[in-house]
Amino acid sequence: MVTLMFTMTGLCAGCGDYLEGTSGVITSPNYPNALAAVRDCRWRFSAPPGRRVNSPSEFNLPRDESTGICLSYIQTFNELYWSAHPSLDNVEKICGNTLPAALNSSNANFNLDFHTHGLAPGQGFSLTYSTEEESMCGGLLPLPSGSISTPNFTLQNGTYVDCKWRMTGEDQGNQTLVFRFDYVDVPGHMANYCREGVVYLVGKRRLFMGRTCGNRSTEVLLTTPFLSSFVRLIANLGLPMRGLPGTYNVSNCGGVHEGSDAQIMSPGYPIGYPPNSICHWLFIAPLGETITLTVEDFRLEENCDKDSVLVRNGYWTGAPLIGKFCGTHAPAPITSSGRYLTVFFRTDATGSAPGFKMTTREVQRGCGGLIHTTSGNLSSPSYPTSYGNNVECRWVIDYVPGYLVKLEFTGRFDIEMDSTCSKDYVLIEESSGGDRWTEVAKNVDKLIQNRL
Repeated sequence: MVTLMFTMTGLCAGCGDYLEGTSGVITSPNYPNALAAVRDCRWRFSAPPGRRVNSPSEFNLPRDESTGICLSYIQTFNELYWSAHPSLDNVEKICGNTLPAALNSSNANFNLDFHTHGLAPGQGFSLTYSTEEESMCGGLLPLPSGSISTPNFTLQNGTYVDCKWRMTGEDQGNQTLVFRFDYVDVPGHMANYCREGVVYLVGKRRLFMGRTCGNRSTEVLLTTPFLSSFVRLIANLGLPMRGLPGTYNVSNCGGVHEGSDAQIMSPGYPIGYPPNSICHWLFIAPLGETITLTVEDFRLEENCDKDSVLVRNGYWTGAPLIGKFCGTHAPAPITSSGRYLTVFFRTDATGSAPGFKMTTREVQRGCGGLIHTTSGNLSSPSYPTSYGNNVECRWVIDYVPGYLVKLEFTGRFDIEMDSTCSKDYVLIEESSGGDRWTEVAKNVDKLIQNRL
């Protein structure tokens, strides 16, 4: 999916800052004298790893006597909340004459906005912050196995819990990192893309591997073939949650295959695979190429609810499902639409079979593909020389939830022009999920005039 962002920002001298120290003091403009003219300030706090921001304060931002409305106020929120909700409409406005409860973050990063109406009474605020307290959650998880859990939270409206657990290990191939959560109780719904809360797994090079949210009483699995990965929990909107207790371990199958043809086999092939196997293979072709998967031998149990192979057209667990296979019915060769292909193998606690053997090869397609990197360059075929006839290229930019994509045409832009752009054109579309795409721009002049 592609999201395009148009922004205009203004800065005001002496107001707001980016703070990375372990402690300090910030004050509203003109404090402790009368409030300054209309101001909008933003301070961004970044604590050392494993610490959180604690900020008791002196506070004098009276409400309007007749309406009780906050004319001047502060708001606190997480950066990812602001990315998803730029208006901050659901974030509590804090004002009054009494000292509010200490403003604490759950983790290392935290934002504070200050707005003054200009005509409102009051002196403003003085805030002393420190990073002496440990984070409420998150941290470094040792490999190859361990447990993961969260404390119980009850969140104020607009407050964000942001927990990040990181694993660091050498990817040696033939390994899968498996997270098993006994249950998941996190605000949010998969149907609306977990906007209120989400647990997601990110692998090496920030490849988004999977997510979950909501109230799920049965076991939930998240897997990645990368040992260097992190799990992140983000939740908000004043809803109670129990979190996600679970365990993790490294299984000796799966892995990442990049840049060359490969062969994979189920564990124990051809003698028989063990029970409770979980294997996650990811194949990555160069940009502009695709992957063809060919099954040479395939013998599993007949019931797909017991033992099965899933093949997905992409690199994460929510990528389009090409097929779910079991028994002895080997699928025909499968070719991905982009540069990524995922094979996932899982068995239950009983029974066994010889297993499978598969090979992959890379296929040159010329252009297009699924892009996951945080920045990069795209170009038409044969650029900067002329492109050929009857060329169609489709790039899909996929990214971690909470982030936006900015496109900018920085080099030469020379495409055959006609009044309706019906012959040669660049079309940019965006999607919030699913198969529905909305046109953003097609006119060449518009593309040049606007940096997307």
